[in-house]
Amino acid sequence: MDDLEAELMMLEAQAEPTGASHAVPDAGENDVDLDDDRFDDDDEDEEEIHEFTLAEKSALFLSHLRSLDLSPFAPFDPTILPDIDLTPRQRQDLFDQYCHERAAELKAAKLAAMDPRQQFLQLVHENRKLFWEEMKRKFKKDPRFSGYGSTDREREKLWKEAKKMKPDELKRAIESAGASSATGAATGESAKQAQERKRAAAEEAFRAREAQVRADLASARQHATKVLRKANADEARALFGSLLVDYARAGDDPAGLLAAVRRDARFQQVVQLGLGMAGMQDMVGARLSELTAAAERMVCERLAKEVTMARVGLESVASVLEKSSWTQDAAVIKSVGGIEKLEAIVGRYLAQKRAEARGMAVDALADARASIEAWVVDRLAEGVDPEAEVHGLAYMLRSDPRWAGVDGMQEVAEELMRGAVKSAIVSLKSQ
Repeated sequence: MDDLEAELMMLEAQAEPTGASHAVPDAGENDVDLDDDRFDDDDEDEEEIHEFTLAEKSALFLSHLRSLDLSPFAPFDPTILPDIDLTPRQRQDLFDQYCHERAAELKAAKLAAMDPRQQFLQLVHENRKLFWEEMKRKFKKDPRFSGYGSTDREREKLWKEAKKMKPDELKRAIESAGASSATGAATGESAKQAQERKRAAAEEAFRAREAQVRADLASARQHATKVLRKANADEARALFGSLLVDYARAGDDPAGLLAAVRRDARFQQVVQLGLGMAGMQDMVGARLSELTAAAERMVCERLAKEVTMARVGLESVASVLEKSSWTQDAAVIKSVGGIEKLEAIVGRYLAQKRAEARGMAVDALADARASIEAWVVDRLAEGVDPEAEVHGLAYMLRSDPRWAGVDGMQEVAEELMRGAVKSAIVSLKSQ
């Protein structure tokens, strides 16, 4: 046993550091049992060589392809591929996988560089056979579809424009859209700066819109307030006017009338509606003036009839008024401001009425000129002076209502008829 231990120590000392197999002494020198369990530890000291799995080989192959940055659109060329222990079929499949992934990356990068309009046009170009409803349903969640425009109406409008183009025209439109985007990038503006600029512009537009909305709201409130005030003022004037109809009488004192109106319960509602004292005083004055004018017209028409029936001149108006029962009524005299004013009012009224009657009588004589000339010829044929028989014209003119206005004015009627006869004689002599 001591010899065996010495032999083992010698073998360990002579063993190479690389883990090569130990030298075994000849069997004739020493009778050693090599199957003894003490020799099993030599296998554990040897270094094991690592064998790559298929997944690791595939990953390494793809990594080499990416480092070469081969074009995904180039044909398959085995001579330029990495020298990795794979079957030709496996190498072909891995190359196809690389091309597919690389093409997707390039497409995504290209889309990222496009503006929303260019991406939308590219999507339409790739799906030219789809109708609008089909495209909207299929790509409604696709950022290329939803990134352009804020409404489906804007997207549909661009879709219709793109559908009208031929494929070559649409490609040029996409390229021109990309060129315009590249022009913005050529100015040195980074994507972050462009985004910041757009954000600032959007905020500015939002602030401008907010200011406009506030201005519109203020204008609307001002207009509503103005309309409400006008409606309240109209209602107040209407209500106060009804009070004046109930209380006002011709000849009333404005202050006394206003005091009487204040005692009515409706007056408080008028005040609440915003009618001021100045407005009330104006309405009181206007109402009293209206009542006074109405009273004057009524009295004048009645008294003028009495004066006309009495067939007196303007200088005798006072004598007729003294005998009239109307002038004995104190309310009538008060309504027009006294007997002296009543006489003046009736005088003016009669003068106006007589002037109107004279004008209508002149028109009646002018229309009857032919008849008057015939009447003059008949009188001359009879040897009668027409001017001495002017009263005969009154019978001829009695059917004209315009002549009836001067029936009570004998002097005026005679003057007009004499003038008409003289004019007819002059006309006949000139013929």
